[in-house]
Amino acid sequence: IAVTPPTEEILAAMPPTPRDLNFRYFPGLARFIREQHLIPYIQEQIRLSYELNLPMMKHISHYSDEQLIELGRQSHEEFLLAVENNTLRERLAASLQVWENDEMGILGRNDLSADDITIGSNVRKQAILKFLAIYTTDINEALAIVREIDEYESEATTAATNTFIRIL
Repeated sequence: IAVTPPTEEILAAMPPTPRDLNFRYFPGLARFIREQHLIPYIQEQIRLSYELNLPMMKHISHYSDEQLIELGRQSHEEFLLAVENNTLRERLAASLQVWENDEMGILGRNDLSADDITIGSNVRKQAILKFLAIYTTDINEALAIVREIDEYESEATTAATNTFIRIL
C-alpha cells in the first residue's frame, strides 16, 4: 500500500503532544523487536487479537495465520521503524489518512469499530511488552519504556477516535 503524506486537516486533528512522540527508550526496544523478533511479534499480535476478540478479525478470519503474517509484515515493520526513527506522529497521521480515505486494502474503512481502537491498542502494547523482559533487566529503563509506550498509545487512541467520529 502506497502511503501518501497526511493532509494538513489530518495533522491538525491530531491532539498536540508536549514531546511530539519523540522517545528516548522505546526506539531501542522497537529496533530489538524488528531486527530479532519481528515474526514472533506479529504472531503475538494475531494471537492476542483472537484471544481478546478484536472485532476486525471477523473480516479477515478467512486468512491463515501465515497469510496474516505476510499481509501485516510491512505495516508492522514500518511501525517499528517509525518508533526507531522518532517519526511516529507522521506515521500515525498517514495511517489514519489511509483509513479515512478507505485505502486499507483487506479492510474497508467501515469495518472498524470503537472496540477495534481500544482493544487494538491493548493488543499492540501487550505484544510489545512481551519482549521487554528479554530486551532489558534494568527496571528503570523498563519503566521508562512503558511510560513512552503509554504516551504513544494514548495519542494513537485519541487520534483514531477522532478519525472514527469523522468517518461516522
